[in-house]
Amino acid sequence: MRIISTDTAGNEFPKTVTKMDSPYTYSKGEPLISFGWPVEYHASFIMKHYPYQHPLIIDMAGGNHKGHEVSVSAEQMDKIVEELIVK
Repeated sequence: MRIISTDTAGNEFPKTVTKMDSPYTYSKGEPLISFGWPVEYHASFIMKHYPYQHPLIIDMAGGNHKGHEVSVSAEQMDKIVEELIVK
């Protein structure tokens, strides 16, 4: 699914969010929600905060973007849960 993440300077970053099985030994087979490498979260973590009251920060220092904190809105996080995890 496609979303738009934003940074604290107002820049927008289109993201393709996907669900995949974890390839990691410590969580083999557990679903991951990927916002594009290196930003991946276990679905169980994403579910702990549903319904979202606050945005999810996906790049705190902005190192992979334009140098500002990047987040996904609470509304979009709820849609991610509903379309990729609960469905």
